[in-house]
Amino acid sequence: MVTRGEITHIYHQSKRGPTYEYVFEVNGVRVSGGGTTCQTPTTAKGCNEGGLVRVYYDPNDPSETLLQEFGDAGRGQLIAGTLMAGAGLVFIGMNFLVRITEKDSDEADASVDRTPDEKSGVIHIVPGE
Repeated sequence: MVTRGEITHIYHQSKRGPTYEYVFEVNGVRVSGGGTTCQTPTTAKGCNEGGLVRVYYDPNDPSETLLQEFGDAGRGQLIAGTLMAGAGLVFIGMNFLVRITEKDSDEADASVDRTPDEKSGVIHIVPGE
């Protein structure tokens, strides 16, 4: 659902950008929320204190709110999830290659380190005296 809310305070953080606190009313109940994105100003005051903004909320749980459409927020999470999955696949691939390389190295070492007592599959004939 969508309603209008008012930005009550803005916290400025150096790395992550501002955090917006806002209030709105649903069925006579005043609900507050907060977020790091403000994309829905509805007045010329914009995303500043006292500015009116469009608030998206879940009608089943009005405490679930955003200052952007839920679909827009989901796209950002989808991109982050895709990057995490890609990094995981690269890690698995590198792990696989390291294990194969170690296995080949161990097999090469085993063939060089044979003692004469081991059966090699080759018959040696020694002339008798």
